[in-house]
Amino acid sequence: DPNFTIEGTARSLGQTLYESVPNDRTYSGSERLIPGAPAGTLPFDDQNSDRLTAIVEIDMGSGLTLTSQTSYLKWDSKRVVDLDLVAFRLLDLQDGERNKVLSQEIRISSDESSRFSYMVGVFYYHNDYSLRRGVASDLGLSLDALSAVRTNSWSAFASGRYDLSDHFALRAGIRQSWEDKRATYDISGNLALPIARTRLPTTSSNELDGNIGLDFTPNGRTLIYASYSRGSKAGGYQSTPDSLDVAAYGTEAAYTKELGAKFKFGGDMWLQFALFDTIVKNFQAGRLIVQPGFPLPQAVISNVDARTTGAEASGRLAVGPGLSLTASVTYADSRFTEGLLSEVAPGVFAPEIRDGMRLPRAPRWSGQFGALYETSLSDTLEFQLRGTIRYSSSFDLQFRTSQPLAPRSGQRALVDLEARIASESGWTLAVLGPNLTNVR
Repeated sequence: DPNFTIEGTARSLGQTLYESVPNDRTYSGSERLIPGAPAGTLPFDDQNSDRLTAIVEIDMGSGLTLTSQTSYLKWDSKRVVDLDLVAFRLLDLQDGERNKVLSQEIRISSDESSRFSYMVGVFYYHNDYSLRRGVASDLGLSLDALSAVRTNSWSAFASGRYDLSDHFALRAGIRQSWEDKRATYDISGNLALPIARTRLPTTSSNELDGNIGLDFTPNGRTLIYASYSRGSKAGGYQSTPDSLDVAAYGTEAAYTKELGAKFKFGGDMWLQFALFDTIVKNFQAGRLIVQPGFPLPQAVISNVDARTTGAEASGRLAVGPGLSLTASVTYADSRFTEGLLSEVAPGVFAPEIRDGMRLPRAPRWSGQFGALYETSLSDTLEFQLRGTIRYSSSFDLQFRTSQPLAPRSGQRALVDLEARIASESGWTLAVLGPNLTNVR
């Protein structure tokens, strides 16, 4: 609230307790502007889920294993979100989500110790998802929106490893996917452009993904590798589009090159390095926008190219009886490589994404340092004390082009502590202290 707009609204309605700028303190509430009207619903989030997973493994002989994995999920969520951040019912979002998922995978894998090892399989995925979104407001704002998407997906995959010699091995994998999506919309109210109940034609996609890599092991403790891969993420549909013409967004595909090395030392010590470069075609960039004439921000996903380039290193060092140190650090330069315009007024467009702009929530530097102490309390009890420092450099939380005054996440180092006692019989007692230095 850099311009004190929300605080000014709160004070104009008689709410004097509001300290968002100095103390990050806001107040959710349901007081009514209409005299004598019953109080509204306070914010809540109620989620329920039922899950079932069945895994069957069959030894087929000759080093082959047949695996079947079946999964079912039924999930629903009801919630009220106070979007106005003041004690009155100016703009409450009321959501009801439902989701059903059924998946089935069957694969055959060979003995990994042989010179040539492989895995082949098929995968089926079915998903029924719906979102019912409404608005409760004493300002005359209204929204009644239904979006539902049914997804059916099939894929066939195979991967393998072949030892070319005692020191070189070739790795490769391939996956062909076919996916159908069907969307239904029904939107009314003055917070969105009305869309009569419409079932859009089914959209289909098929993607061929894969990877290839070469491993070099000069000895039993060193691995040097290079790999190239393509991975895709299917497109989808907006929750509340401003028109059916922009309801869908497309598939993204990531092309990654990686070069790395891993070293093992005595005493369970190791060190590894990697260089990587990922180009994402049609990256699904999610953002909040305010359409001209509508005060309610909309979550919109657009396809725009992006790229991340960087390096990482990690390792483990044993420094004494029962005491070991671990550390990792990553440098990643994540940026858009294509621009995008957004409508800021009827018929007026301005850049929201610029070529070369850093991705939000993507720090350039991140890493962690950990220490672990282990000792025996008795013949049947083990004690562990673990401390971790997690570091992140500063990064934008929102697009700087459209929200120049939005706060940034500054660089930070958060501390976690954990003490644990475990017995041979299987029980564990632990005291966990995450984010001990996070005053927010």
